[in-house]
Amino acid sequence: MKFKLIVSVAAIAAALTGCGGDGDSSTPATTATTAASTTSTTLASTSTTFTVRDTAGVAMNGATVYAIPTTDVEALAKQPITLTNGLYTADAQKVDEPLEDLINGNYTPTGGGVASYKSAVVDSGGKAVLSNLPASAAYFIYVKPASTDTAHLPGGSLTRTAMAGSALVGNDTAVKVSTTPSSAATYIGSSLCLACHKDKAGVKQTLHKLGIMVPKSPSGLQDLTQFSSTTNLDQDFYAGLKRFETGTTLYYYGYSGGTAGSFKTLPTNPTAAQLGSGQPVYFTLELSKTASGVYQVKFNNLITPTDPLNGIVRKVDLTYGGGLHKQRYMTRIGTSTYILPLQFDPQGSDSSTESRRFQWIEYDTVSKKWWNPTTNTFMDPNTDATGQKKSFDIFCAGCHYTGYSVTKNGDNSFTASAASDYKGEVHPVTGTKQEMNIGCESCHGPGSEHMNAGGLGKSILTPQNLTPEREVQICAQCHTRTNSNDKDGLKLESPLDKNNKMMLPGTSRASFLANNVVGYDTTAFWGDNKHAKKHHSQATEFIQTKKYRNGTMLMTCASCHNLHAPGTDRHQMSGTSDNSLCISCHSAKKDVKAHMDATTGYNMGPGTLCIECHLQKTAQSGSGSPTTTFKSPSGQEYFHNDISSHMFDVPLKSSISASNKMPIAFTNACGVCHNPVRLP
Repeated sequence: MKFKLIVSVAAIAAALTGCGGDGDSSTPATTATTAASTTSTTLASTSTTFTVRDTAGVAMNGATVYAIPTTDVEALAKQPITLTNGLYTADAQKVDEPLEDLINGNYTPTGGGVASYKSAVVDSGGKAVLSNLPASAAYFIYVKPASTDTAHLPGGSLTRTAMAGSALVGNDTAVKVSTTPSSAATYIGSSLCLACHKDKAGVKQTLHKLGIMVPKSPSGLQDLTQFSSTTNLDQDFYAGLKRFETGTTLYYYGYSGGTAGSFKTLPTNPTAAQLGSGQPVYFTLELSKTASGVYQVKFNNLITPTDPLNGIVRKVDLTYGGGLHKQRYMTRIGTSTYILPLQFDPQGSDSSTESRRFQWIEYDTVSKKWWNPTTNTFMDPNTDATGQKKSFDIFCAGCHYTGYSVTKNGDNSFTASAASDYKGEVHPVTGTKQEMNIGCESCHGPGSEHMNAGGLGKSILTPQNLTPEREVQICAQCHTRTNSNDKDGLKLESPLDKNNKMMLPGTSRASFLANNVVGYDTTAFWGDNKHAKKHHSQATEFIQTKKYRNGTMLMTCASCHNLHAPGTDRHQMSGTSDNSLCISCHSAKKDVKAHMDATTGYNMGPGTLCIECHLQKTAQSGSGSPTTTFKSPSGQEYFHNDISSHMFDVPLKSSISASNKMPIAFTNACGVCHNPVRLP
């Protein structure tokens, strides 16, 4: 098959070089942009001209250009974004899109709001001329397509960094606007995208592409270069599968009780002390690899040997995760795929005081209908009404599959499909190759029209040219813990709408909240109701920060993350593990040691890192990092978790208690060396 070389479409927004204030109330280092930092032409008059074209170079005839005063964005940013009982308040939804809420009149600051903004309509030549723009103020430049224009999305390339009026008045400044696929566009798969956009091949090394895999058989869209360590379990993608190859038996014991409890799990027969008085081992799972190369799990019921499902063997058709934090294992039953009730946590320790920190843990054994605690027998989730509703196909796949679609079968089970891709992963039900991971079109939209037009910026979404809030929403739809508005009323974590569809990239946050969710997980946060306890909650935190709403630079996920490469420490970070990425914005804190000395009152070492205080790993995905036990509080054991809080603040000791053990700086970064009782 031959491919025509096309001009590379711009990537998801490049890492920005400045940012707004953050949780420590430091003064932003970046000020309003000057004329030298954007494309402009000096004119003889004092008019303010913009040349507005889309990514294909077409004039944005009929669009309106607005100059939004930064003072209005600052006023909006002072309003809280409040989540109450799993729902954002009506007032919060008027201020959670920093530019669009102003333009749409949802929030009107003192001074008149959008009715008072300088604006002009773009003519057929792409020109918009604003009159009498005060040169003494600063602005975000916003482009709103004409009401009849369905081929473009609002925002533009000047919605990220505030522009000084003095840099705009008397100049002709270029603005680029994103095109978008039509509703008729279809998914083509990342292999066809990468055939032209070869410079984005690094995406194949990211965890977005490695999440779903045929065991030890990476597809043509998967590159394990970053996860091939033979000594570091957290960098060995196959560490869990190697336990199958050597043969491992997992013992399930210590059931917590009730109809939705959990088990403790060990790879050795638990001792009498571990079991507790009169407590049994309920069942075992035997992990193995057959001579023909099949990875499998055998279910052995020790407490009810007459169980009809005793001895049943389930094939591992797909692995789910690996390389960082955890790996799960999926099996096909009928026409659906289910996550088996086990999880491998490479950093876990079986000597931990908390069973959820062990190296092997049970995964939703009861709630996902693998075990009946009333009869002490195994269950087949595909024949249970509740189990069917928690299959991977309906419960999870929406946030993983590119071009997700799902069919409800006659027996009430579900079968999910992804975009066809000739280099994709083999679907366990259909046997066809599909893009069963996050791909190019998950963020840029379906690419058929773009490819058929020869590329060149046509009919494709470029996130960096959207409003910042729409770009963030692309990530936020899955990096929040929602209850979906799905067709069957299941309130899933995958935010499906009434048609069981995922949001298309470029959708506004307002539309997403109205159509895709009925609420948010109220158990996802620690006792302070701010910092995430559960993984994929980053966006819920981020939209509360000054980085998302401020009058200087409106940051997005791509300000710090590289979406097309594995980045630093395999976390897709744009910077290194030192402080350089943070200091590129916060130059006033360049001397981090001096900042720490002044803040804590201690003489800190030269290797102090910003992230050790401002990006504490509060949320848990796998086991968390190795434990630290302190003499005071007496015998108290604390943990780092896996996922950094995206609040960017420093939670204090007053935020935690023995029953609310949120990982914070004084128990981790500081407490390793300093007596935590003395720390703030």
